[in-house]
Amino acid sequence: MGCDNGWVVTICAFVVGQSQKYHAAWRKLNSASRVLLVVSVLAAPFILLILILPTLQSVAPSRIAPIVAGQPPEVAPVELLRITPERALAINAAIPFAKGPLVGSLPYHFGRKNPDFERARDCLASAAWYEAGDDSAGQRSVMQVVLNRLMHPAFPKSVCGVVFQGEDRTTGCQFTFTCDGALARRSPSEKAWKRAQAIAELALSGTVDSSVGLATHYHTDWVVPNWSGSLDKIARVGSHLFFRFRGFWGQRAALRRPPAPTEPLEAKLAALSPAHVPAENGAFVMPKPDDADILALVARLQKLGPNHPGPEPLQQSASGQVSLKGNSLAASDEAKGLFALTLDLNRAPGSYVLVARSLCGDRARCTVLGWRRGGSPASIGEFRAKRGSALFSYQVTGKGQEKSLWDCREMPRSPDQCMPGTTPSDPKEASNTG
Repeated sequence: MGCDNGWVVTICAFVVGQSQKYHAAWRKLNSASRVLLVVSVLAAPFILLILILPTLQSVAPSRIAPIVAGQPPEVAPVELLRITPERALAINAAIPFAKGPLVGSLPYHFGRKNPDFERARDCLASAAWYEAGDDSAGQRSVMQVVLNRLMHPAFPKSVCGVVFQGEDRTTGCQFTFTCDGALARRSPSEKAWKRAQAIAELALSGTVDSSVGLATHYHTDWVVPNWSGSLDKIARVGSHLFFRFRGFWGQRAALRRPPAPTEPLEAKLAALSPAHVPAENGAFVMPKPDDADILALVARLQKLGPNHPGPEPLQQSASGQVSLKGNSLAASDEAKGLFALTLDLNRAPGSYVLVARSLCGDRARCTVLGWRRGGSPASIGEFRAKRGSALFSYQVTGKGQEKSLWDCREMPRSPDQCMPGTTPSDPKEASNTG
């Protein structure tokens, strides 16, 4: 295009003039100066890159995998939507599971066994038993959520602090058993408590339950808490659904906070745990560190592996009689494997399974039914006729499979554990949120 009209003429004249001026200056330079000038121009981009590279290197990691991503998410008091269990089941089913692999948490090691270890163990065991009952798999998943929270900066820095967060509220605590009166209403059997302690010791010594990944929240399938729609649903264990935070705070990199060096005393656990009973001088009482029963259970659980579901069976006494743990045998036909129990309703509902297993032994077929006091059959002849009024049922089929059911109007359980025609009397009673 020529420089022949309008404003283009002006621009062309300027360019030509500048070119002539720089050309004249270039002619005045000697050979050495010309070489130096060319080298300087060519080297300038490289010099600039060297100068800014450290800055780029310091910024890049924060964009790829930031160690700090602003303030941790707020953990609000738990509130449940006021809906029926049936409606809750439908809502929970409509929430899809997050895409991608289920990333497990890093092992957590508490350290040496001291009074703080004992308090942490018993806080962890109480959360597991009250939230998951006598189900070993459920207990491990609850414990993993507690430890995930322990390592996450959004939660308290001690095991007991995590478990009892919000305990001062009448509702809305993070683990429902700490504020709904459950600790005062019921307690585990001695055998169940020691089994929960043994599983807790393994969790505090590096055992990881990978089935729940990096979950920091969970709830039972028949309730909908206020936070369920804002988190990623990542796993199901039995009737419990497990969730993690979205974004950076749901990644493994976020679970790296060191815990506090001490564990607080929780007075609500004093009846279960000597470690939570203060001495007269204000010091903490240390339980025997070599409790033979707990150590034996730990060894057995390590041998069985983390995926073994079976609880520790009740042992027979020296006389060969089955320990009924406060229940009584109303009638029985040992040849047919039929047993009628009068239940001690002050016991944890899950403990009836242990009694039933002990009664059935190694029978290929067995049925154990339980009634409230005054309702059990006087003889085995009434066993079938009164079956409809039983509160608890345990059966072993010919294939060696067992099935336990409860009257959920009396003893809230998950829907798959309810006798036909029974539902949880109060969803809040069995909400089991964390």
